[in-house]
Amino acid sequence: MIPGTIVALGRSLATLKKSPGHTAFSFALAGLGWLVLYLGMPDCAIAVIVVADLYLALMIWCAATLSSGCAETWPGVPYRHPALFILLFVFASLVLAAAALYRDAQPTLTAPHAAFVSFVNLATFTYGDSGATAGPHGIQSLQLSSGILLLLCAFPLLISRFADFGPHLGEITFNGCRVILPGGPSAKVTVSGLNLSWRTAKHAIKVQHTPPSSFSVTSASVEESSPTHVLVINGDGTFVLRP
Repeated sequence: MIPGTIVALGRSLATLKKSPGHTAFSFALAGLGWLVLYLGMPDCAIAVIVVADLYLALMIWCAATLSSGCAETWPGVPYRHPALFILLFVFASLVLAAAALYRDAQPTLTAPHAAFVSFVNLATFTYGDSGATAGPHGIQSLQLSSGILLLLCAFPLLISRFADFGPHLGEITFNGCRVILPGGPSAKVTVSGLNLSWRTAKHAIKVQHTPPSSFSVTSASVEESSPTHVLVINGDGTFVLRP
């Protein structure tokens, strides 16, 4: 039981290699946010916030395009596992960059204290309070707009992505294996003897049956072979084998 769980965990972590561009960009944003806070660069902090907001707006647009059944537009929507880290990195960049602005407006604030103030404001929307969470209205307005964009992006990027922009609508039996297929107008399934292929404009999965009950499944970054009775193919090109 435990070895199987570890293998499944390792297989899920392997999907983090997908969407490398999104992951690297969001990580770089978080790093820039840390730099502008500790180096005291308020002008660069505004640039980091603007870039992060533009990125979030672009993700919302890409998700809306994909969910409408149209071809995915550049730079595309991140896969589900990297999307968790991408949102975390973007959130960190917004917190740290805004903290640099709070620190510039209130020089008595230390970097950790400014980061705490920024985190409280962005996470709880408690703008305009007295004391530690007070700040200039311009910074609060900028951070409020970023927080709204982050929330709007989280719904299509995570919730809709978890649902693969549509439920699993199809199901076929392939040499004794139950194959559950995702919905989508561009998906194509081909069965030829001991081979099955599922393909869209962006993803492809190949399945080969080795009698009596072994199946080898190959996607862009993962290959797995095991006796199985159920194969679940997700709309983002990942799959799950069930005994």
